[in-house]
Amino acid sequence: MTRTPAVRRGVLVGVALLVILALVAVWALRRLQEPEPIPLAEAVTVEQPEALAAWHEAVAEADEQEATIAVLGDSNAEGATLGDDLSLRYLDRLQSMLRERSDLAGCPVRPRGFHGTTSVVPPWYEAGTLPKPAQTRPAQRAYTQGPGGRALQLGVGGSVTWRVDADEVRLGYRTSPTAGRLQVVIDGRVVADLVTRSARSERRVWERELAAGEHSVTARHVADPATSSASDDTAVTVTDLTPYAGDRGRCVHAHDVAHSGIAAHDIVDNPAYLQDSLAVEPDLLVLPLGFNDAADGRTPEQFVGDLASLIAQARAHGHDGSVLILSMFTPASEGDWPAPWTDYAQHMRQLARTSDAAFVDLARVMPPVRGDRTGLYSDRVHVSAAGHARIAELLLPSLLPPQERSAS
Repeated sequence: MTRTPAVRRGVLVGVALLVILALVAVWALRRLQEPEPIPLAEAVTVEQPEALAAWHEAVAEADEQEATIAVLGDSNAEGATLGDDLSLRYLDRLQSMLRERSDLAGCPVRPRGFHGTTSVVPPWYEAGTLPKPAQTRPAQRAYTQGPGGRALQLGVGGSVTWRVDADEVRLGYRTSPTAGRLQVVIDGRVVADLVTRSARSERRVWERELAAGEHSVTARHVADPATSSASDDTAVTVTDLTPYAGDRGRCVHAHDVAHSGIAAHDIVDNPAYLQDSLAVEPDLLVLPLGFNDAADGRTPEQFVGDLASLIAQARAHGHDGSVLILSMFTPASEGDWPAPWTDYAQHMRQLARTSDAAFVDLARVMPPVRGDRTGLYSDRVHVSAAGHARIAELLLPSLLPPQERSAS
């Protein structure tokens, strides 16, 4: 049968409509799958900003001396879910952003050190997604020692090796009455032989300048011929390595003293954990805790009591810098907790008012995880790389000296 021109036009129009409907369906499906555009960040409100005076004074002089931040947090601060690039963490981003200020132009900002970070690097990260230094056995994790509670006890023959892009390194280790000898090997050459046996148990630091570039730094426990128990019952505890990249003695340094899964009551119950974490001598101690406390069944009242004890212990250990209590975003797991996250945030706010601490509630400007489609989160309780960037962007203005905030 021969089709008339009118019929042919009707067929073409029908086909065109089907194509349009198909394109609309594809577009709608992509809209459902893709995250919504992230809106511009709102400004956060810093409550008790006068408590940040010590930090503001330090950062104003960071062209001549180090201004140090210690983030005593959990998995979000440690960088869980981010993968190998540690420079994506909000603490590393804050370090770079603070260094990019006009009067600190000489401070390096490109990722270096260990997988992009010049922060304290432990012998192991609790988060399984993060890069770890190489280890040889015998070695056992020590959860209550070292910055962030991530020390490693090495039996004779055990070692830990970091590969870093640095021009100087500082190796942290602990002494004890039963410790053995610690040998430091850089690029295959033994450069130090340290006796870690001492009547006093404490964290000490060994340091060495290097030629700029890539280096292998190994700490290993070797048998001590001077002792009769130079075999299996002695251990050497290695706590951390800090790689420097042209910034020793000056610039802003943001240190990760966090631990995935940690709660405030864990820190309070283990004084060495806090003492070693404060060994980085922070001008600003940031406390973004609470999620794990709530998951452990701690009520807001119990949590804030632990947080108050933590701050008191930090002061007793000699921390005379600023303290910033940080309420994070609203996670999607709070339905299983003793109370909503807003209750925990309110108790933190009240604690800040009575403990000479500043307080920031990021949950007021970060969308809740449940139902969010901005791409800021990787799961129910963790921020994504975009979320880390947003947190750094939100916190930056409050960490600038007042005169710079008013000028920007």
